[in-house]
Amino acid sequence: MNLANYLCQTLNASEAIKLGTLQRLWSGYGEIARYKLLHNGKPQRYIVKLITPPKNALHPYQWNSDIGHQRKLHSYQVERQWYQHWSKRCHKDTLIPVYYQSLDDTTSNQTIIILSDLDQAGFTKRYEKLDGIQALAVIKWLAIFHASFIKVNPTPQWPEGLWTTGTYWHLETRQEEYNAMPDSQLKRLAAHIDAKLTQCPFQTIVHGDAKVANFCFSEQPAPTCPPKVAAVDFQYVGGGVGIKDLIYFLGSALSEHQLENGYESFINAYFSILCAELQTKFLTSEIVKIEQSWRELLPFAWADFHRFLVGWQPQHHKLNNFSQSMTQIALDQDNL
Repeated sequence: MNLANYLCQTLNASEAIKLGTLQRLWSGYGEIARYKLLHNGKPQRYIVKLITPPKNALHPYQWNSDIGHQRKLHSYQVERQWYQHWSKRCHKDTLIPVYYQSLDDTTSNQTIIILSDLDQAGFTKRYEKLDGIQALAVIKWLAIFHASFIKVNPTPQWPEGLWTTGTYWHLETRQEEYNAMPDSQLKRLAAHIDAKLTQCPFQTIVHGDAKVANFCFSEQPAPTCPPKVAAVDFQYVGGGVGIKDLIYFLGSALSEHQLENGYESFINAYFSILCAELQTKFLTSEIVKIEQSWRELLPFAWADFHRFLVGWQPQHHKLNNFSQSMTQIALDQDNL
């Protein structure tokens, strides 16, 4: 396929110019690139996600298998479904790229997703670690996002077209990593921990990979003024309890020292925003139940991700004392 010609035909442009590759997809599955298209002589930039599955995947930690390959392929189809059928339902304060078009080209075995350029919209900043003000901006995004999609006792088919259970580390889809774990209390209780999270009556749509690298930031007017935030990369979006996104984000964006000193304040900020957003949808008594239920599940969400890392990459830096202590709280629960 001639990608430039396809972009011109699809977006009614006279010329498409590739400005550069922004990122290679995990394990060599394609790339994310920026293009400039001319519309009646006026330039506009777009982001094109081009998925081209390799014949021989090159996983950085040697997790190369057909199971992993099929999971990745499904993740890209989920992302298409998200942008096509779900993304317009987002709250105005949970900014994401604008979706234009997508295509599955069976001839070339490629998938193309065309999105707006968040840099062009003012979200030019990317960070590896965040300060408290920046972290709170993402926490606000997550709380409003989760409040927008929350369901009580959803049907087994919900959310249609997305992962039934969101997050890329979900136990059912990570049996290879589970089998690689040494015998331990965490391994023996992994299914029970998973069940506590998936059987909670209060479910929402989770981003599924809410690490700091998947958030784009605007300039801050002042150090004490929070930036605006937009999110990208919806391959593992699906059903779940919102706190799975929350703990994963905190672990990716903050140092262990920041977590030890600010964890409770970040958690309280999340629930304060979540509950405020839910006031137009639920009775106060129901909101109290949602908050209580999700707060009780916080250690189990930590343990669930900790379990994945132990099997996937046991030397990972996120397997720190804070994560271990939260996991142990879950393992010590009598109701496991």
